[in-house]
Amino acid sequence: MSESRFDLAITSYYSDLPIDKLVQALMKIMGCENDPHLEFKLSDALLSNGSKSVVMENLTEAEGKVYQAHFGKLNVATELQAALALVAKETESSNDAVEQHTCPACQHVQPKAKKNEPNVCQNCGVVAEKFEKYQEKVKILEQERQKLEQTQTKALRDALDRARYAEQEKLRQEARQQLGIEEKKTSPVVLLGAIAVVLALGGGTFFGMKHLGLMSSEAESSATDALAAPEEIPQEKKGINISIQPPSGGITVSGISNPADRPVVAAPDLENYGAQQQLPVGATDLTQFGENFTGDIASTAGLDASDQASRGAQGRASTAFAAPQRLLPSELELLKLSLQTPVAAQKFEQIDLAGYQEKQARLERLLGLGMPELSLVFADECQDVYAGSLLMLRVAQVNHREAGGAAKKEILRALDALTEKAPTGSHSILVLNSLAIAQGLFDETEKSQETLQRAAKKLTETQVDSIPVFDISQQYDLLLQMMQDHKQYGYSKGAKLLQSEAEAILAKVAAEGDLLLRSQAYTSLASGALILGEDKKAHEWVQKVEDPSARTQLSKYLPVAAITN
Repeated sequence: MSESRFDLAITSYYSDLPIDKLVQALMKIMGCENDPHLEFKLSDALLSNGSKSVVMENLTEAEGKVYQAHFGKLNVATELQAALALVAKETESSNDAVEQHTCPACQHVQPKAKKNEPNVCQNCGVVAEKFEKYQEKVKILEQERQKLEQTQTKALRDALDRARYAEQEKLRQEARQQLGIEEKKTSPVVLLGAIAVVLALGGGTFFGMKHLGLMSSEAESSATDALAAPEEIPQEKKGINISIQPPSGGITVSGISNPADRPVVAAPDLENYGAQQQLPVGATDLTQFGENFTGDIASTAGLDASDQASRGAQGRASTAFAAPQRLLPSELELLKLSLQTPVAAQKFEQIDLAGYQEKQARLERLLGLGMPELSLVFADECQDVYAGSLLMLRVAQVNHREAGGAAKKEILRALDALTEKAPTGSHSILVLNSLAIAQGLFDETEKSQETLQRAAKKLTETQVDSIPVFDISQQYDLLLQMMQDHKQYGYSKGAKLLQSEAEAILAKVAAEGDLLLRSQAYTSLASGALILGEDKKAHEWVQKVEDPSARTQLSKYLPVAAITN
């Protein structure tokens, strides 16, 4: 029977040596002094005290006890755990057989190398471990390429389906209208508004004439009946107009077909008329009174064309209904969310907030050891590429502040490689933004701006038939998250460029004429101003929201200083 195998796990340590020195001593015992992966595994096991992390695998019991004794001399407690490996059944005659190795490149068979030694093919010279690692990398790249092609194909197909459906729906509507099945109906809101305007003008005309005493009893009764029962108004008496002649000519009511039916009112005594009819202060004649009467119900004969035009405009302005547009309650809630500080964890796809916080804590312990290269290896192992880029940004921030950017090349190289791994979509933009921040921290301003421009181009790119990949809400959401990352990691210059990009999107939104889109743009720009500490500017953006009730409620989410300044 085959011999039992064991794994060696570190349970705790009570050595006075610094962790980095202790790790080097343990690696020397294990005979792997230049293995970064083993260095990371030992560091993590010692930092996670009590986690029983396995550091050596597939040992015999005798080998395990030897390593336990050596580790114990350095005050590192260990234990042997039974290995959970399946062992092939062996015959008694195969105990003395030499284990063979087959080259993965040329299939040459040769004796397997000793433990911890590479299997170098005697025929072609290929190192089996490196070749297998390369093959695995090629396999993963091919899988990702196929996944990317499937995603792009699906997005293209969906875009074409949407465009085809919209075109077919448009053709169906045109066909129904041509056949008379469906007619274009006037909006009820427009009809109600028109009725209200007509009633207001008619009522204003009647009561204004009655107040001035310009109607005879017959005309007054006719107008009263017209207002009370508009459906009974005779055709020849519709559209009565009032014409005020100079004092010498008298005042007549026109618009009635029969001249005999037109009542003629004697010219008033203008010297005493102002006192009798309570003219406005300063009005001494009928012409001045007409200028102070804002209703568009009278025109004074003898005035020049410019005076009459300005009076008509004034009357129309006074009778226009300028009701402010209103947002739905659900739309207002969306605007409130836009003013909240962006949270990076909401953009993660492969890790939750708790898992990310755990990785942050472990990264801080590694950074405390002064090992940026090892910290980058740890960050690169994160499954979520955006979360990994933020961990690398933390490495860049600490290295820039405490070591003057000594590991600049390694950090930028790792982030650049991460941009290649990022899938299409929002993560590709956010990881590019992380690279731009790191470039800015290390004083590569021009490269940082170029990278940001690449990210902005991805943000506004379109698919077939000019359908945007991200709608306006998604674009602002990503821009705010990018600005928040700039602020958090200490590079505010790039945030100003992103703010300009957000204002450029506003110009497109204003042209579309959609109330909700405009309101979202204003609140998003206000949120961006809050991120940059520009409280007064945030208040100015909120005041541009057209719904008065929404403005009032959104102002409650602003700092008090932004409103009072």
